Amino acid sequence: RERGNAAFKASQYGEALSAYSRAVDHFRGDKAIFANRALVHLKLRNFASAIEDTSRAIDIATYLDEDVLKAYVRRATAHAALGQFDEAEADLEQAREMAP
Repeated sequence: RERGNAAFKASQYGEALSAYSRAVDHFRGDKAIFANRALVHLKLRNFASAIEDTSRAIDIATYLDEDVLKAYVRRATAHAALGQFDEAEADLEQAREMAP
């Protein structure tokens, strides 16, 4: 995960994607890895993959009763980019309800 974070900060999105994907193989229950990989997918315009990863992060966080605000916003961004505005609106509504 740390290698993915460093690569992302350096705008090396391909390397970040690879690093996060390797991390997912070892830490399947870590919502942050899925959320971070989703952000890379957004940068690379892989919107369907971003939706998949944010959905996984939301599932994990819901199970563990953890915060998922960023994941909903990222998934809304991906839905909007794909023209799925109803889904984007629903995700943003969820995020709004969670926001302090």
